[in-house]
Amino acid sequence: MPPPTIAEKAELEKLLDKMNLDTGDVVLFDRKCNSMGVYGGVICHSAKLFGQTRWDHNGVIYKTDDGVGNLKLR
Repeated sequence: MPPPTIAEKAELEKLLDKMNLDTGDVVLFDRKCNSMGVYGGVICHSAKLFGQTRWDHNGVIYKTDDGVGNLKLR
């Protein structure tokens, strides 16, 4: 999966700001597995199938004191 574009990062930052998330909050992802490459799609579908859940990825929010522009996507 290619790294996110600058526009995608900006859109995500705006969305996260609206959600008023704080350090320690857990974010669950329900990605479209079929839109990924073969390897990523297999892992995504497997996570959902064997985990018996619709979520295939998760993250934990960590905010720093300087606030804006510290979003790290991995």
